Amino acid sequence: MAGQLQSLPDRSRLLAELDQRMGQSGNEGGLLGLILLKLRGLGTINGELGNEIGDRVLSKFSNRLVDCLRPSDMAFRTTGSKYAVLIPSLLGVGQAELAIKKITQLARLPVEVNGHSLRLNVTAGLAVYPQHAEDSERLIYCAETALNSAKSLSKTFAVYSQKQVTKTLSVLSLESELEKAIDHGDIELHYQPKIDLKTQEVAGVESLARWTSKVHGPVRPDVFIEIAERSGLILPLTLLTVNLALRQGREIQASNRNFAVGINLSAAVLNDSEVSELIGRALSIWGTEPDQLTLEVTESAMMADPDKSLQILKSLRAEGVNISIDDFGTGYSSLSYLKNLPVNELKIDKSFVLNMMDDEGDAKIVKSVVDLAHNFDLAVVAEGIENRESLDQLAQMDCDFAQGFYIARPMPFEDLLKWMGNSSWGNRASA
Repeated sequence: MAGQLQSLPDRSRLLAELDQRMGQSGNEGGLLGLILLKLRGLGTINGELGNEIGDRVLSKFSNRLVDCLRPSDMAFRTTGSKYAVLIPSLLGVGQAELAIKKITQLARLPVEVNGHSLRLNVTAGLAVYPQHAEDSERLIYCAETALNSAKSLSKTFAVYSQKQVTKTLSVLSLESELEKAIDHGDIELHYQPKIDLKTQEVAGVESLARWTSKVHGPVRPDVFIEIAERSGLILPLTLLTVNLALRQGREIQASNRNFAVGINLSAAVLNDSEVSELIGRALSIWGTEPDQLTLEVTESAMMADPDKSLQILKSLRAEGVNISIDDFGTGYSSLSYLKNLPVNELKIDKSFVLNMMDDEGDAKIVKSVVDLAHNFDLAVVAEGIENRESLDQLAQMDCDFAQGFYIARPMPFEDLLKWMGNSSWGNRASA
């Protein structure tokens, strides 16, 4: 079956095939396994090399997938990067798990396209009839639940269990609470200062959203932000934090024109066509100059939809808003892509900064990023400063700004005002 791309059936055919094979499994007394697969890495390939290359990689994976299955198995392509595999006549769940391991190993094999050696990764969810469900729609739901569980736990695959449903219900409860919190403005911002290494003054802050649920208590940011992204609440959450940060930032900016407030943008917001206009409106409402706002985006967020991201970032940068690449060095950095981005700042990921005093390799990476950024006329912020030695070393490397626990931990706005008045850096800024 190798060679030309197999024309894989879609979701509607999957439902029909499930109904038919469930009947056969019931008559024969065997188990029927449904594996849902999500390819990871395709978005990066499309973003860096183009959709044509991505399509060819996808075609080769589809062929490999079909070739590795038994004659009685059947593969389906339900969406662009999602597949389903039916495995009938199972003796047990372990047999289906072996099939998943075979498929994941298959995905990791390099695919040669136009001189590029490319690899994919797979996340999988498994549900079994009649053990987990007795109809086709329910079996798909169980497999999707298992797939989501695997993704949330950063595992290669997961087998459906009732505990996953309980967790899903808990997430739905949090989603409902989060929506109310956004509507009522019950989101707090904590601020972490960054200092100018040349003047030793406070140059701005990064704002970080914090939420305390009335039912569950404090909820970790990575948890509620992921919920917001999945549920479509991320844009209203971001606009709430932008307006709150600009309103509170005015108090400091009134006496410090160079003080910039930083806001993190997720991929979901970065690819929303309304975000540029909405941020511009917020700047106008609070009388904030565009260069007093810094929008921080990760490389991975920009790669989710490179064309749209580039268009929106160019629009914001044209208005004078600062654009910073967060966690630089951990994503898809390349010179060809960096030269075309409308950014004016890089933030070196703290994983390199934390160990640079003990690891010569990390120190060289930090110094290389500083030099690279300056060659592109970009400012550099180093995150993860935890001691004076690191701060002094960064100053010697000609790094522009620094941020970390040694300077200050994230704090509520009232504490930031006190810190600005009492710390040596704050006193310099207000002198």
